[in-house]
Amino acid sequence: MATAQEEAAPQEAHGLVEVRQRDGSLSLVSPHTTEMPCSAEMKDVPLPPGGADLIQRTLASGKRAFIVVTGAGAQYLSWLMDTPGVSSFLLETVVPYSKDSLDAFMYPSPAPEHYVDHETALMMADEAFRRAFEMSAKRSPVVIVDVVGVSLTATIKTKQIKSGMHHAHMIARTCHEKGGGRGMVYAAHLVLDKDKRTRFAEDFKISEALLKLVAHAVGAAPPPELDLEFPGDNWEFSVTETETPVLALPAFL
Repeated sequence: MATAQEEAAPQEAHGLVEVRQRDGSLSLVSPHTTEMPCSAEMKDVPLPPGGADLIQRTLASGKRAFIVVTGAGAQYLSWLMDTPGVSSFLLETVVPYSKDSLDAFMYPSPAPEHYVDHETALMMADEAFRRAFEMSAKRSPVVIVDVVGVSLTATIKTKQIKSGMHHAHMIARTCHEKGGGRGMVYAAHLVLDKDKRTRFAEDFKISEALLKLVAHAVGAAPPPELDLEFPGDNWEFSVTETETPVLALPAFL
């Protein structure tokens, strides 16, 4: 079956996404409509304009990624999995959806005080980075600059009305020294205007943000920018140089 990524051309229409229909044609739809299918019902996977090209450039970056997401980001994983050749980039993806599962993923780090914040996303990215290198180090040749740890933690629309924000913290951690010393933390925080989108649309916007963040972190795209459709939307992006999390890594540098 043809997918949304095959022969997808960038579109200029504001707020619309490309969907490849079963007859092979491309159509533009709004992710804000309640008629958008839930993930369990999706037969065609939508992409943001230019998304297919971003994924191809990410896969061609030569990086190897370990990705961990919780609370949102399902569509980003679908876009990756639906792309031929994704194994050249993706080592593993983990979705620790419950608090107990996320605690176990980050162990021996202590359970976080807040599960959707920058510090938790950073702990998740650190663990993802370590696992990416440990996996890659089993194959030769590999150096620590070849890997990236990606994390996303979010809270979005659900059946119950939430008192707090609908938002997501996401991080891509890389290293630019072969000895495993200094590296970069590409971090972003996306706040979504509550009650303006369906759950599908909120996950779509967060997935689009993660797609652009990862593409930039691996050198495949410029700094990520997002169209903010509603007054309560907010997007913050930063890059910080830090020490890489190389504790307990095997000596394959």
